[in-house]
Amino acid sequence: MSVKNQTFFLVASVLLAASAVVTLLVYSQESKKLVASQKAHAEEIRGAFEKVLQRQEQFYASRIKANINSNGVKEALARGDKETLKQLIEGRWEVLQSENSYLESMRFYLPDSSLLLQVRKYPLVSYEVSGYSMMVRDVMTKKFPVHGFEEETNVLIYKIVYPVLYENRFLGSAEFSLNAEFFLKELYELYKIQSALYVKESQLLQIADRLGKYYQKYTTLEEKNFTKYLPSDYDFAPFTTFQTSQGRFIGVYNIDVQEYDTDTAAKLLCFVDFTQEQKELYRRILILGLFLFGMTGIVLVFVYIIFNRNVKILEKEYESMSQYKKMIDEHVITATLDLHCNLVDVSEAFLEITGYKKSFLLGKKYRFLGYPDVSNEMYEKMYKALKYKKNFQGEMKQAKENGELFWVSVNIQPKFQKNILIGYDVIMHDITDKKINEELMVTDGLTHLYNRRHFNDIFPRMIQSTKRDGGFLSFLLFDLDNFKLYNDTYGHQAGDHALIEVARVLKESLKRGYDYSFRLGGEEFAVVYKSSSEHDAYLFAQKIRKNIMALQIKHEKNGEEGVLTASFGLITLHDYDLTNDDDIYKRADEFLYRAKKEGRNRVVSRIL
Repeated sequence: MSVKNQTFFLVASVLLAASAVVTLLVYSQESKKLVASQKAHAEEIRGAFEKVLQRQEQFYASRIKANINSNGVKEALARGDKETLKQLIEGRWEVLQSENSYLESMRFYLPDSSLLLQVRKYPLVSYEVSGYSMMVRDVMTKKFPVHGFEEETNVLIYKIVYPVLYENRFLGSAEFSLNAEFFLKELYELYKIQSALYVKESQLLQIADRLGKYYQKYTTLEEKNFTKYLPSDYDFAPFTTFQTSQGRFIGVYNIDVQEYDTDTAAKLLCFVDFTQEQKELYRRILILGLFLFGMTGIVLVFVYIIFNRNVKILEKEYESMSQYKKMIDEHVITATLDLHCNLVDVSEAFLEITGYKKSFLLGKKYRFLGYPDVSNEMYEKMYKALKYKKNFQGEMKQAKENGELFWVSVNIQPKFQKNILIGYDVIMHDITDKKINEELMVTDGLTHLYNRRHFNDIFPRMIQSTKRDGGFLSFLLFDLDNFKLYNDTYGHQAGDHALIEVARVLKESLKRGYDYSFRLGGEEFAVVYKSSSEHDAYLFAQKIRKNIMALQIKHEKNGEEGVLTASFGLITLHDYDLTNDDDIYKRADEFLYRAKKEGRNRVVSRIL
């Protein structure tokens, strides 16, 4: 096959594959959006359920207060006069029953939580009533109204319990109970949400429609067979979907119905039909696919015409270009990125320095090569420059296939084709030896934290940066308590180990690229970091103090603690209050002196 035909076949394959990939990607993204929309719908359903609960709680709160305050009710309750109380509230009970047939009962309790009077929807049916109901007991204790779900014999009940007070004397409590089925009915009537309530086997009678350990008690489903499509091992996930045998797409939302004591009383499953949305998605993707493949065919026609015109020139130059490319490929560390910064090509020199195979690297994000401890700041700066079609230059720490680190100077340039951005070209230079020498000059040999020399360089720059950009800058100075005694007691080798462990705590605590930790000498350390307020800076210092103490390094001569601790001086200043590094260091040192004087193992700052 000629070069022309090979090239045309390749272009055709790429374009067709790209059309298929784009179609699949769009389908994937649109499907994700649809799923996200369906999941977001969960908050609307939960909000609707909570509104129904709130609406009924407010309504029956007013009714129960009206009953309590009606003439003679408080006096009868105070006397424990059951018959009089019954006569007083029977009429109101009949009115309430006519308003809502799901109203189960109205009860009055004495101050010791024992039941005085009960009127029910079905007076001939026997129900167990506990005198030790948690809700009634809480009202007795707190003299404050409560509401929530509780389970009674074979019925899940929503209760509203109010204290009855007269001249600041607690007379007892009054309770209204609603059948849980009522809330399903309200969800359907007010919000057109179909639902089913499942309860535990140990709570209520077993029902034929079961899901694991739960049984269906109530439902407002228009199509009762919806639940048969749920798997037998369905675990009541917050959101799931299924497709019926008729091709309908149904979303299922689970709401855990909590008992008053916060235990899960039941599972409320709400069913929403997403069939139309799913069909609309299929229609859009079909149109997109047809459009893309049609456009691909048109593009291929133009490509073929252009190839016929230029292929002879390309074939003549191919051999010389191949030789030139091979020379660059073997000696220059280069890579090509797509618009999403995925590696689409790398040179042999690139493969040699990284140790990876080309087939493995292609398609990976360029950031994949970053060393694990590299902060996001450098890559965010790179992405920002590329977003605005600008060149990016910087020094990056990267990892070889065997985990060994290497440093490169990176130059990334946008690549255009007829003024359209199509990707990025990357040229790198190996600067590992240079960076190792620099690192040795600014790093403490024992703890591998930055040393005082680097502190003297970084601290003034951080002050100037904060003055320019605004915000708070914090300087934390601390040393280890009674560390000379520690060395005298356990030896300098143990002391070195303790310093290394403290350094590890600092490294694990500082995650941002613009926060720095230093070993200034001996057992003295410093941290320079930015914070949103003095209070946040203080909390962060306390976190470091507690983490050092949590190391539980034994130090018998360190007072009551018996473990290694540290004392801290913290100074946090707004950009307009910043002076110079010597003044800030002096003020932090004074706070450190106070921390030592006040008993050690503490943080002293301007706010404490």
